[in-house]
Amino acid sequence: VYGDGAIYNGFEFAVHCGTAHVVCKLEHISQTFNRKGVIIEENPDSVKVGDYCIVTMVPKDPIYMESFKDCTYLGRIAVRHHNMTAAVGAIKSIVQ
Repeated sequence: VYGDGAIYNGFEFAVHCGTAHVVCKLEHISQTFNRKGVIIEENPDSVKVGDYCIVTMVPKDPIYMESFKDCTYLGRIAVRHHNMTAAVGAIKSIVQ
C-alpha cells in the first residue's frame, strides 16, 4: 500500500480467491485487533501495515467464494494492489 501506508474505507484492490480474481471495494472496517485476538479499536478509520482486521468488501463483478469454515480452498484470499501482495486472509462469512 502506497502513500501513508494505510487502507481506508472506499479503497479498491484486487482480491484473488482460488484461481479467480476480481476488483473489490472496501466498504467498512469493523475492527482491528492484535495477534492474540484482543480488539484494539472498533470501527477504525484506517488499517495500517501490520494490523489485523475484519472488513466488509464488495466485489465489482460476480465471483464464487465460500467461508473458510465451509471450504478452506475458496475461503482464503490474497489482496493485491499495484501488483504487490498487500494482505492475506480468510473469509469469515458471505452476505449475498
